[in-house]
Formats: sequence, structure tokens, C-alpha cells
Amino acid sequence: MEDNKLIKKIQPQSMDAHDKKTVREYLLGYLPEERSTTIDERLFVSEHFLAMIEQVEDEIIDEYLEESLSAADKLAVEEHFLQPAERRDKLRFAGMLRSQIQQNPPRSSD
Repeated sequence: MEDNKLIKKIQPQSMDAHDKKTVREYLLGYLPEERSTTIDERLFVSEHFLAMIEQVEDEIIDEYLEESLSAADKLAVEEHFLQPAERRDKLRFAGMLRSQIQQNPPRSSD
């Protein structure tokens, strides 16, 4: 019975701006441990939620490379978000891709 309550609690009802904000706070390490645990559990039951996590990860990486994050968020990226090697790799790849595009902008076919 207790497991059913947990699954109902973490199944996605709708992915709205509030969910996206919560995911961002989770990725930056701002959520209390109890709420972070709930997010971790939700990752196992929702492919849609996992896709949202990946989308917000990409947005954070873009903002970091654009240097458009607040000082607090920049620090959170460096101290928390980039802990997993997979995210550090994504940041490196995005940085190299951005650099290549800036050095060799696409030519117009006109």
C-alpha cells in the first residue's frame, strides 16, 4: 500500500513551468534532500520526466557558456551541476561545438 502512494506521488501529472523550475533547482543543488530524493525516484517511472531533465541540463549548459547565469547559479553549476562526468563531457562538447560554429560560421547559399 505504501509503495502505491509513492508511485502516485511521483508519477507525472503534467509537465509545466513549475516542474521545469523544480528540475532546474534540483540540477543546481538547491532542493532539500527529501525533494531531491523524490525527483530521483521520479526519473525511474517517467521517460517524459527524464527528457525534461535532459532539456533543462542543455539549457543550463547553454546559459553557462553564454555567461548569462547569475553569480549564484554559476557557482551552483561549478560546484554541484558539473559533478557527474557525463555533464562535464556535455559541457566540453557544447563548448567545442560553439567554438567551431563561431570560427566557421555557416555560409549562406544565396
